Amino acid sequence: MTGMALLRSRRGAMARVAAALGLSRAAVCMWKEVPARHLPAVVETTGIAAAALRPDLAEMFKPAPVCGAPEVTVPSTEVAA
Repeated sequence: MTGMALLRSRRGAMARVAAALGLSRAAVCMWKEVPARHLPAVVETTGIAAAALRPDLAEMFKPAPVCGAPEVTVPSTEVAA
């Protein structure tokens, strides 16, 4: 099921998304896919995972590195000559 099909299958989701974004329901119904710029608001409004709505943007869903975390180095197993 595509992201828009999933969105359409949820009762009232299109109206809630339109209201949250300040758009008309007709404008939201015309989307072929959820625009990337609206993805965070659609996820928050509907509770549908971003990866389910836009699997083509999978890079956006990878966990971000933890800031300030120490770098982990693996000791070498080679013996010095």
